[in-house]
Amino acid sequence: MKKLKRILLYAIVIALGTLFMLPVLTTLCGSFMTQSELDSVFASGRLPHLIPRFFSLSGYKQLFFSDGGYLRMFWNSMLLAVAAALGSAFVGLIVGYSLSKIRFRGRSAALFVYIVVMMMPFQVTLLPNYMVLRGIGLLDTLWALLLPSVFAPLSVFLMTQFLREMPMNEIRAARIDNATLPRFITRIVLPRAWPGLAACLLLAFAEAWNMVEQPLVLLETELLYPLSMAFGSSAGGGCTPVMLAGAVLYMMPALFLYFIFEDELISGIGSAGV
Repeated sequence: MKKLKRILLYAIVIALGTLFMLPVLTTLCGSFMTQSELDSVFASGRLPHLIPRFFSLSGYKQLFFSDGGYLRMFWNSMLLAVAAALGSAFVGLIVGYSLSKIRFRGRSAALFVYIVVMMMPFQVTLLPNYMVLRGIGLLDTLWALLLPSVFAPLSVFLMTQFLREMPMNEIRAARIDNATLPRFITRIVLPRAWPGLAACLLLAFAEAWNMVEQPLVLLETELLYPLSMAFGSSAGGGCTPVMLAGAVLYMMPALFLYFIFEDELISGIGSAGV
């Protein structure tokens, strides 16, 4: 009976995993199809087949060699996501350490404000961000997308929760040893905080990589558009191998980082009590 339950559980997990992976597999396999095969697949209205009848790299060839706009938007997104991830992790580490280990008046109130802002949908703060960025003259620049991402409250909350588990005796020992601030951060805090920091890096990267509404509101120059805007602008124009090839490459950076830092992500989020 116990063995039967385990087999049934595995079957359910495999079925759900296949169901969730089906859109990804369809996109991957469709990127190697010809336009005529894609048209026949979507015109039939049936479940698309996964193995291309005629293997073709035309979508990738056109993407890299005929459409310079895709590569420009790809590097815009990469620059934005990497800068947002590094900046958000740095802010989260500094502010999170202050809120978790330094006693000062108003600490609980400050953390409460971070939690309230974090629980709000970003659409609520989009208009105030627009007004502030317009006031300081940063509209229609990549800074308009970067600054709100760097100071997003999620990284601060995660690092605050994670660093609360750091033993105080190590901090006291560093103070007795008269450790300088850079040495204290690199030798004491960073080794302990790395799983939480890796989780902040991955989540901030994914958030910046996938943003759509913010560029629509805060940017006007198409040369600054991130890659997510390419799929929004092509919606309703039919499915082509170029679109599917672009979608495959769009998925790669986040998946690549997830598979590298999977253990740190799970450990960081779990240790933060989320």
